[in-house]
Amino acid sequence: MSKYSRDLKIIIANEFLAGESSETLSKRYAISSRQIRYWSQVVAIHGDKSFQSTAHLRHAQARLQALKLMWTNDWSLGHTSAMLNLASPGLLFVWLDRYREKGFSGLEYQSRGKPSMKPSRIVSTHCNDDVNIP
Repeated sequence: MSKYSRDLKIIIANEFLAGESSETLSKRYAISSRQIRYWSQVVAIHGDKSFQSTAHLRHAQARLQALKLMWTNDWSLGHTSAMLNLASPGLLFVWLDRYREKGFSGLEYQSRGKPSMKPSRIVSTHCNDDVNIP
């Protein structure tokens, strides 16, 4: 979950885009001016669709395409992240780091949180008396 709500990000970004300085907004909201400038870049590009879920980027192939987009256009992490409507450029940095370390397999989606302690149960949908299950 995001530390700041989508609505708050858009409100602050719009204040910046309306002419308020990032330093003034930074003091008012206790958020870094760099973060405010990034949010503003995303809102300037995507408008009301800013910071919406990017579920398609959970796939390794889509993540690789995002990195290739950055490389072929010679874009920065921040600009590429804004173009992709990511919540933070840090996410793209993590993908880049994992790709450099492990290659394509490093881009595979990894579930977060603790794994369940209980083994999953396999439930048969039908019964066959002729089958012996060890």
